Amino acid sequence: MAVFGRRTARQRLRRATQQALSVPVFRTRLDCTPWVLGGLWPPDLQRVTPETALLADYLDKDLQRIAMKANERLRAIAEAGLDDRVRQLEESSVIDVARGFAARRVESTVRHLRVESRGCQPELLNRESDAGR
Repeated sequence: MAVFGRRTARQRLRRATQQALSVPVFRTRLDCTPWVLGGLWPPDLQRVTPETALLADYLDKDLQRIAMKANERLRAIAEAGLDDRVRQLEESSVIDVARGFAARRVESTVRHLRVESRGCQPELLNRESDAGR
């Protein structure tokens, strides 16, 4: 009777081990938001006024969308099963491209904000620059 009990205990242990190994390993969620967006928020929008609230909201949503897309790409790279060195290069490339895109978006917003603060309309500026050619 003791032999029967040991055998079933071993079988239960073996089955539990197989089940534990079949469960996917827990992975932390990749988040590159600090690397993509860190320090990019323009000083002109540090204090949001009623005049700049809409522009600040658009910029915030665009920057969050850029970071979210970069995080999705990082997840896809992580699941691709690449070699560590290749994976790291791909991840840094994704972060660099996203950071550059976010920086260009912030620069565009700051230019738009400064044009609006001067009271100029962008259409008039384009016409004047075309007329000077």
